[in-house]
Amino acid sequence: MLTPFCGEPACEDLIKKDSARDAVVEEGAPAMGAKGLCIPFDQPEKLAEKQPCCH
Repeated sequence: MLTPFCGEPACEDLIKKDSARDAVVEEGAPAMGAKGLCIPFDQPEKLAEKQPCCH
């Protein structure tokens, strides 16, 4: 998924928090939540009204 991302630490923390699992999962299963990786160099200056973004 390619979405605009501001790169602010506060936004990264919200993405991790909102995507983390609260359920008990088997040991070793990822439960830390999403994180912004491979952020594109060419990001839009401004989002259009009602344009979806990662958070």
